[in-house]
Amino acid sequence: MPYFFLTLCSLFAVWIYLTNREKRKGVVAHLNHKKQKQKGDCAIMLKLVETLVGKNCNIHTIDNTYEGEIERVEDGWIILKDRWYNSFVFINPDYIVGIRECKSKKKKKQEVPTIACECAVTTTETQSDSESNQQS
Repeated sequence: MPYFFLTLCSLFAVWIYLTNREKRKGVVAHLNHKKQKQKGDCAIMLKLVETLVGKNCNIHTIDNTYEGEIERVEDGWIILKDRWYNSFVFINPDYIVGIRECKSKKKKKQEVPTIACECAVTTTETQSDSESNQQS
């Protein structure tokens, strides 16, 4: 019985090792692809991101997705105010896979129904009529 649990744990450890190895291969392949590109690509990316400053965006990196408002772009870093944790996140544009602007939901104004009450109008008319009758 103890050998069963030992075998099960060792298989689980091997599975974790293999999945992490595949993820590391993906990161290395992405970085090698970035190195093969021209150096000006990062500058172009930063110029495009500067157009999104002050807007809510989803930024997809190799291993994570961030959502929030882009505060500023400086010294090759994107500074994002995280929507969920209310903190700042510094993102290196070399690891960015994609950026998407979030559309803000517009709240519909609820129309307040107006109810015409004739009884209120007749009471004011009767009061003004009674005042005019008293003056004469």
